[in-house]
Amino acid sequence: MSFRRYAVAALAIVALVPATQVAFADTQPQPKRLTFKKFTGSAHGLSAAKYDPHTVLVRFKAGLSTTTTNRTLSKRNAHSLGLVAGSRFVKVHTTGDAAEALRQLRKDPTVSSATLDYQRHITAVPNDPGYASGDQDYLKKINLPQAWDRTKGSTTQLIAVLDTGVNGAHEDLKGRTVAGYNVITNAAIAAGAASDDNGHGSMVAGIAAANTNNGLGVAGVAWTGRVMPVKVLDSTGSGYDSDIAKGITWAADHGAKVINLSLGGPDDDTVLHDAVKYAVGKGAVVVVAAGNGGNNTPEYPAAYPEALAVGATDVAGNIADFSTWGDWVDVAAPGVSIVSSGADGNYWIGDGTSFAAPIVSGVAALVRTEYPTLTPAQVASRLESTARDEGARGVDPYYGNGFLDAFAAVGGTWSHHGHAPAGG
Repeated sequence: MSFRRYAVAALAIVALVPATQVAFADTQPQPKRLTFKKFTGSAHGLSAAKYDPHTVLVRFKAGLSTTTTNRTLSKRNAHSLGLVAGSRFVKVHTTGDAAEALRQLRKDPTVSSATLDYQRHITAVPNDPGYASGDQDYLKKINLPQAWDRTKGSTTQLIAVLDTGVNGAHEDLKGRTVAGYNVITNAAIAAGAASDDNGHGSMVAGIAAANTNNGLGVAGVAWTGRVMPVKVLDSTGSGYDSDIAKGITWAADHGAKVINLSLGGPDDDTVLHDAVKYAVGKGAVVVVAAGNGGNNTPEYPAAYPEALAVGATDVAGNIADFSTWGDWVDVAAPGVSIVSSGADGNYWIGDGTSFAAPIVSGVAALVRTEYPTLTPAQVASRLESTARDEGARGVDPYYGNGFLDAFAAVGGTWSHHGHAPAGG
């Protein structure tokens, strides 16, 4: 089975122009143009499906004793590492090959279900810009300045960024990150700490909730929202489903209102699906990047029905050629030349559904502020139903329900005396 890995290979560092204020409404001055320097990051090419070579995730049949399940595992030179948070699956370590252990365990009468512990990867498309504008006109395309006239969000809106970590010490993220969790090392992340060893997570966090209207850098979509960093991906941008599921569960248990997953892979996994369902059940809106395969191969967790899957558009509002498509895509948002905070304290630019998803996450936080009683399903439905129809008439596999409209999502309406919405 083919498996595509994605990374932040060609993000670019932006040299910040001091005292440059990003425009937050149509009447404010436009920002100066910023100079970009080439950034060389890790790049992932095509490879075979990846999974932990010595781990199997097993769900035993109900009512069995620990003695019985341990006997099942010991016969195969394996042992339990404990339950995967948010699911009924046990993480099992085997001294032999995981694929062979999986084959044997699926035949065992004590086992209800078993799967490999697949890897997921960040979903940024490599690019190599030499020079680009630092303004954020794509925020005008989703009518965000008009949405901000209605609501600037709330500090209670916690957006969990499950990624490579977040540079909470970045000047445009100072004061925006709450305490988080490093699932890989099983360690707490202090509020304001720098926990990103890749760069992808810091970009995602800045897109969703960088300091806004502070005269520095970029404007975060959620304006006053807060970021909860949950590190589930390593320095190469890769992570296993058992860790991602644990991170999703931790975020949901610690008050995340929106969970952003700018990661994915082509392998369906019940463990990951269980965690998504758990988070939604706890009241979190789960927003996921659709993937950058440029084809119609379903990506997970984006393709789960409980998740809000986000495709990416280019600067003209057309579906980006890298954006994965299918009848499971829910909405589209800008995903080309997106500027944000970098792990090194500078400002980077990148393309990908990874960077379209946090735009939707930020708008979801605004919607939750304006309509605090809505359930996750109702928030998702509102984002879908207010999206502007693009592409083929009605719901289509590229835009889903349409192009994100932040103003309409927070209850805005256009009078016949006012301006028409921005083109998508």
